[in-house]
Amino acid sequence: MYVLEGEPTLITDSGEIQLHPGMCARFPAHARFISKTDQLASWKSGGELLTMLSSIPRRSPG
Repeated sequence: MYVLEGEPTLITDSGEIQLHPGMCARFPAHARFISKTDQLASWKSGGELLTMLSSIPRRSPG
């Protein structure tokens, strides 16, 4: 995946990685993404443009 805008957080069995525009990432099929901001996030993956809205489950503070 290639992050175009926003800051999606990638969660895998190994932990969390905060992604930023311009970053590339590979991840296992069971990985998931959350949004820790209200900002829109967009990325390209497998030739498709994907957009994550703030409706993605947000992590509770604390």
